Amino acid sequence: EGGGTYIVNHINSGTGNTEIDGCTFETDNALSLSSGQFFLFGTFLATADMTIDNNAECINSTFAAAHGKTLTLAFGNYELEGTQDRIVFGDSADNGTVVWKGDAVTVDNPNTNALEIRGGILRDGDGSLNAFVSTFESVTVDAGARLAFLDAGQVSDLSGQGTLVAQNNLQLFGAQFGGTLQVVGTLLVMRSSVLTGTSTVAQTEIQGN
Repeated sequence: EGGGTYIVNHINSGTGNTEIDGCTFETDNALSLSSGQFFLFGTFLATADMTIDNNAECINSTFAAAHGKTLTLAFGNYELEGTQDRIVFGDSADNGTVVWKGDAVTVDNPNTNALEIRGGILRDGDGSLNAFVSTFESVTVDAGARLAFLDAGQVSDLSGQGTLVAQNNLQLFGAQFGGTLQVVGTLLVMRSSVLTGTSTVAQTEIQGN
């Protein structure tokens, strides 16, 4: 709890909860978390390949993997508790891959929060990423970052200059996006959008105003 960075690489055999509040928790071992509920109100940085499968509750939090590493988030349940929060994945230095698995997502205040892929890749591990991303009021994919759906995707108020990939249809509910869109299926533009980057899509349909 508090500011700064805490490097914890040992095994935690406890069964209680783990709370990271206002600081960076850096680890190369998923077992550094106890087996109970995982509360993240700061930054979790994985410096080795690992899978986190605790139940998690998050407010204004960041998940990141070090360069060349993969962090798999296979939460039993993920709860986004706050309102007008920003959930961030990666940054320019810690630009590894975060894989999302599991569709057990509880959002207390849907369509009020912001999602940002600041660096690296946030990709779908089992087809459930859209259930998470579609709850956000806005989505930013920064330059050099990548958001990749395994199937269809639904994104609101898309911005940034990164890359967004959908292996099926992609619904856009508004955008001011200067990055790259790669859509295997149909790009469905549901609200007024400005796309100034590069797009590779099978077809485009304008359905909104």
